[in-house]
Amino acid sequence: MLNINPPIHPGEILREEYLVPLNLKPYTLAKKLHVPRTRIERLASETTPVTPDTALRLAKFFGTTPQFWMNMQASYDLAVEGEAKKADLETIERLQPRPEVIALATTRFKQAAELAIKKSRRSVG
Repeated sequence: MLNINPPIHPGEILREEYLVPLNLKPYTLAKKLHVPRTRIERLASETTPVTPDTALRLAKFFGTTPQFWMNMQASYDLAVEGEAKKADLETIERLQPRPEVIALATTRFKQAAELAIKKSRRSVG
């Protein structure tokens, strides 16, 4: 896994793309989100992760989606963990699927695609 850029913590995005441009203090945001001031301060200082609860609140306030915040957190976590476990992960051999499994999966994919096309034609026509 080649990653040239360091992972970006969601707190950096919150701070640099929302708080600073909007001249919004962590205390003020925390008050509007009905959460402890320290939660937003720690998030903005990149010392705590975005939780589902915080993601829901940030999404509501900023007009984004909870997935936006959670996906950012998941990407950050995977990048950090991937780097930390890099040596160990390199020792794991990838499963080599048997040809008959590949053939079956390909057949099922084609069948599913054909069925989806038929259904879409019925709904249009």
